[in-house]
Formats: sequence, structure tokens, C-alpha cells
Amino acid sequence: MGLGPRGVQQVDARPLIGSARAGELIRLARERQAARMPATGVLVNAELGPAALRAYACLGKEGQSILDEARRGGLLSARGEQRLLRVSRTLADLDGSAPIRRRDVAAALALRCEPRLAHSA
Repeated sequence: MGLGPRGVQQVDARPLIGSARAGELIRLARERQAARMPATGVLVNAELGPAALRAYACLGKEGQSILDEARRGGLLSARGEQRLLRVSRTLADLDGSAPIRRRDVAAALALRCEPRLAHSA
């Protein structure tokens, strides 16, 4: 660790995986996505509409609980919820998991930018 411009602390870390491995994970995830939805004409999770999300991005009890809590806390609009489901489905695909797990939903929620927090600094 060191101090960068304006005294901001910087963490020097190596990537968790290399570019070749990341590319392979993406290729495999896209294959899973295409195989899951052949009749829809949708190739990637980012293209899933509301009806397809209900069919292909079903959450288990724990994942649904996280989503419900975020909704009650005002962190998600209806569109935000759809984005969260798409990202959760993608994270599960990248990890080779057929079901969307609690950790996929939590990670997708953690990736969201919370504007209320960003403007408070």
C-alpha cells in the first residue's frame, strides 16, 4: 500500500485471474446463456426482458430475501430490480452455477452505485 495523489491510499494488488482465464469464463458463461434460452432469440442475460427474467432468473428463498430487503430499503426501482436480476444471473453463469445463489444476488447488489451515498461525500 502507498499514498497516491492527494494522499489517497492505494492498494497494489495483482489481478485474481489473468486475461486468458477471464476470457474463458466469459466464453463459457455466454455458452450457458445461449443454451438456456434458444427459443427466445436472446443471446445474453443483458437482453432479457421482464417475462424472460421471470423464467430464467428465478431466485431461491435467500436471494429473494436480499432482493426484498433492498426494495423495502428504497435501493431498487422496478428497473433497478430487473438490472439486479440480470447481473445476478450473469454472476451465476460466470461461476458455472445453474441456480442463482444468495451470494450472486448480494454481489450484484454490492456492484450497484448508490447515488445517495455518492453525493454525501
